[in-house]
Amino acid sequence: MTQHEENGDQPRGWSALAVSKDPSDRPRNGKSLIWFGIFALMIGWTGLCLLGYLAVDPLITWLKVIVLGVVDGGQGLAEAVGGKVAGETVQLLKSTGIAGQILGFAEMIAKPAILAIWFLGIVVLTVLPAVVSFALRIVRGPIR
Repeated sequence: MTQHEENGDQPRGWSALAVSKDPSDRPRNGKSLIWFGIFALMIGWTGLCLLGYLAVDPLITWLKVIVLGVVDGGQGLAEAVGGKVAGETVQLLKSTGIAGQILGFAEMIAKPAILAIWFLGIVVLTVLPAVVSFALRIVRGPIR
């Protein structure tokens, strides 16, 4: 008599790989498919946020060139149309400084904001299956 037969166990062999008829023993393919989809969404979300993170510096630099160029051009236009007094008035307003400060603030805040939005998205995607399952249980009512 072998050790397996003494304990009442079946020997490990091909019979251990047999498919069980009990539904609770079967793998839950629906759950794994949902988690695979969530994982794919997380990868896509991370790629999108990475693209935004990498594009922030060139985009804000481009905006600085455009906006500050327009403001300087406006000062020249004011001088040409309104005379030297109008040009000096526009220069006194220091609109290039205000625009530069706003764009500098946007540059300073953009990358941390993208990271925070990425983190919130990952948390939402992680919790989403549990929330949907809970909502479906509420909608369907108690199991009888």
